[in-house]
Amino acid sequence: MSNQWRPDICPITGRAFFMWIEHPKLGNVPTYGGPLDSYTIPTKDSDGEFSCERYDHDFGGWVESECLGLYLIDDEEQCRVYELEERVKELEAREVHLPTRYGLRYGHPINADERHVMIPKENGCWIYLADLEHVLRVAGIRIKGEEHGNQTRR
Repeated sequence: MSNQWRPDICPITGRAFFMWIEHPKLGNVPTYGGPLDSYTIPTKDSDGEFSCERYDHDFGGWVESECLGLYLIDDEEQCRVYELEERVKELEAREVHLPTRYGLRYGHPINADERHVMIPKENGCWIYLADLEHVLRVAGIRIKGEEHGNQTRR
């Protein structure tokens, strides 16, 4: 066994070589890690995820495979992930400046018709719903229930 070549360090996990172990399907394989558990060099499955076989030294045999949660991605995918992360940062940093609030005149109750076009803001002040929707649209935020993105809801 000592004459066979094997990496001193697993190229995927960085674990140090531990020992050669007979695997029922793969034959003699180099394992990494140890002394309690030893692992084969991970291989990529059909989903692109890396997994490896685990030998449990306490049990004295091979046990279930372990997925490492590692995927191999190409430059194109790496660029796509970077662009998505940047877009998320941009969206999280976005602020909307609400329109001016309107104070009600003393003794002027909000009637049923006004409730459809105004919404309460704070300290007894109100905002016209159409103004609020405009500010949201300008910021690129879609309003649920609108068909074309440019109609005020009713």
